[in-house]
Amino acid sequence: MTKIQPSAPLRSPHGSLLRRKAKDNPTLASILGSYEKFSTAALSLVVSDKNSVFALVEAFNAYRNEAVYLFESGKNVPQENLRSTMLEELFSWLFKDLFAILQFDQPTNYWAGKATSSYLTLTFAPKNFQSLFEDPNPKISKKDQDFAIGATVAIKVMASKSDDSAPALTVILPVVAIECKTYLAKNHLDMCSATAQSLKRANPYCMYLIATEFLKMDSEVTPEVTDISEIFILCKAENAERKKRQSEGKPPHPMHADVVWELFSMVMGHLRAVWWDPASSLDRGKVIGRPF
Repeated sequence: MTKIQPSAPLRSPHGSLLRRKAKDNPTLASILGSYEKFSTAALSLVVSDKNSVFALVEAFNAYRNEAVYLFESGKNVPQENLRSTMLEELFSWLFKDLFAILQFDQPTNYWAGKATSSYLTLTFAPKNFQSLFEDPNPKISKKDQDFAIGATVAIKVMASKSDDSAPALTVILPVVAIECKTYLAKNHLDMCSATAQSLKRANPYCMYLIATEFLKMDSEVTPEVTDISEIFILCKAENAERKKRQSEGKPPHPMHADVVWELFSMVMGHLRAVWWDPASSLDRGKVIGRPF
């Protein structure tokens, strides 16, 4: 099969970490071949339709089936970071060909992958009234995101009478943010809810998703009243089932390709949509165009 280069810059947080740690860890080195087999299979795909998404998930499940128990075998060990980066890696591959789908050239400031500087707020804290006119002391708040699609933008704020030497701060303006969880518990949901609210206050056109492998919550939680756009349970199982399966020596739960496909379709629908364009509101019959 012809090797296809991804149209977007591919960041592989899991693979990069595994390769680095495998140099000094024979146990991790034993699984590296399985990862390389997965990444080769993923690179050969143009991920643009249901068949290709299902093929990607099948290849990822084959690797995950061999690796996940190994990464969960200890506490406070290097394997922990490897386990937590698996989903981040999957989404890097899942959206690698989005510009081929959208059919426009990839901008130079495009961002896809883990984001350590997603924009949240701009506030001012001048020392006193006198300093307000020379140094309004702008402060930009940022937030880490497990996976984000968006743009890097430079923000510069200065007093109108000052010179232009003030440094600009580069941040990521996400339009899709995905929180990746091995399992989702109520405390996780509360934190995600607060993050979603902050992100959407700064950027109303940011879709905020949670992708969790397993669920660990009771029926009393109310995610529907938050700013979270959707929660996807990729293994369609509770966390207790995951632990029981592992204790019985059974293979790990696979990720369900139909759920990944639904997530992919939801994101691509958002990226294709018209957002804020009042000039076309009469033609479209709606004004805001914000993601739910």
